[in-house]
Amino acid sequence: MSNWLRSIGFEVWYWLGYKLDVKPELMGAVPIYPPTIYQDTPETQATLARLVAENDELKAGIEHALAENEKLLVRNGGLWEELNDVKGQLSRAKAEVAELKNYTPPNPTGDGRPNAKKLTKREVALIHEYHRAGWTNADIARSLDVNKSTITRTINGMYHKGKK
Repeated sequence: MSNWLRSIGFEVWYWLGYKLDVKPELMGAVPIYPPTIYQDTPETQATLARLVAENDELKAGIEHALAENEKLLVRNGGLWEELNDVKGQLSRAKAEVAELKNYTPPNPTGDGRPNAKKLTKREVALIHEYHRAGWTNADIARSLDVNKSTITRTINGMYHKGKK
């Protein structure tokens, strides 16, 4: 009988014992691989020692990777908290922006308008005087601290009609 066939026979024998719930001691405790296949030689001992060393090295690498993974999980937990804080701030900012988009400022008219600096009669007279003297509208506007469009409209008679 060949070694291969003998090996299969032993495996079937053990499988059958397992299925019938028979203890290996009662089955004669036959090795799965016959002794003719595995021989205890110095070469196999060296190979076995090398494989055990490689296995230990791999185990150490796995343990190191697991330890680093634990550190990253702790750090990641802190980053998740920070991310949730930033998400909360972003949500509040979006709500404020939406509120500001819906805000309609009051539109006051008359003297209460914030941008309505009224020119006095003296300022209107100065505008016309400076204009006749050759000043540019921009220079006149800077000297009176008003917009140059106001100067143009005053000179053209759109504002303060008949006060030239």
